[in-house]
Amino acid sequence: MGKETHKDLDFHLVTLASPYGLEVDNSRLATLALDVKNSVPDRLKYYLAINDKVIRGKVREKFLDEKESAFVETALSEMFELSPKEALEYSLKRVETGANLRGVYAVLGTLKDPVSLKAILLGAKKLSTKSHEDVSVLDLITALENRTEKEAKQALLNHKNSYPKENTLGVYRHTLAGGEVRLGKDLVDSGKGQCIICHNFGWRGIKKVGPHLSRIGKQKRATGEYLIRSLIEPSAFVVQGYGDAKVSAMPNMKNLLTKSEMRDIIAYLKTLKMRGD
Repeated sequence: MGKETHKDLDFHLVTLASPYGLEVDNSRLATLALDVKNSVPDRLKYYLAINDKVIRGKVREKFLDEKESAFVETALSEMFELSPKEALEYSLKRVETGANLRGVYAVLGTLKDPVSLKAILLGAKKLSTKSHEDVSVLDLITALENRTEKEAKQALLNHKNSYPKENTLGVYRHTLAGGEVRLGKDLVDSGKGQCIICHNFGWRGIKKVGPHLSRIGKQKRATGEYLIRSLIEPSAFVVQGYGDAKVSAMPNMKNLLTKSEMRDIIAYLKTLKMRGD
């Protein structure tokens, strides 16, 4: 039996204790949940295992300030369950200040009550006056798309009608900001979008049907617009040696990935700067 780290033992402790209702040191779980050295999934697992309301509440407050949207989404969802009024006030404040809104909009888009719609419409108003942060515009649009109220549909239509004629990307222009590298890497590694079937990513990838991408982030041509067009208009840029001069064999990612997933993959691709084989 190989050596196990303290991290492995902590993980097993939570995995085995929770299903059987065994007591776990909540203070220890809180420490693990807030330890940035642990992976995001592990930190969330430790948090969800905390059964002391006070300790869990303190961790929840800290999660709301995390940059990763998964923490904000988890904490705010629970906050809406425990105290809807407080959660709404918090959401309105976050939208007003425009800070790290991806997780906030993810939660607001799933709700059905007219009160939570107020926060989304505040975001739409800021968007119409060009005072909304770029990195979470896509999240606001997704939240509007998920709501059924006529006010949300009208706000969405107003925004789409505001695109300048020279902007041929349409709503996909909002994939150029706000992506999370971790989520993009997870999508590529999992095979979502079939990226690893045709491309090599250093040690990942099955065969070189498409260009090697292990150092795409160092190439001058690989701007955000180049990358998103490569995903939604594969034949717009055909790399020499892969496909004929005009047509790419790559499928249109509109049929395989959501706009949010494309945004995360773009963020990940920009970090790839190792030398390919």
